[in-house]
Amino acid sequence: MSERLAVIGAGTMGHGIAYVAAAAGYRVALTDANESVLAISRERIDSSFARAIERGKSTAAARQEALARLEFTTQLQDAVTEAGIIIEAVPERIDLKRSLFREVGR
Repeated sequence: MSERLAVIGAGTMGHGIAYVAAAAGYRVALTDANESVLAISRERIDSSFARAIERGKSTAAARQEALARLEFTTQLQDAVTEAGIIIEAVPERIDLKRSLFREVGR
């Protein structure tokens, strides 16, 4: 599978969605306006893969392949360009969501 998926918002939901999508074979661009949130998400995704390996649900090779499919960026347009699927996972604030959808629509 080589379809590109963008996940907007790297918090609790966003990083989990990115993890599952990368493990399923999607190329994933995870974006957040906050670089430190992206760094935490990267650590959490790596920890999720480590737990999956410990439980026998994944392998080190599968982990490396999935991590290679993940891109972390603060640039919204970089994340959504060429994405066949866009998943919004930002905080539940209507003003933020409206602004985000306007930007993605461009």
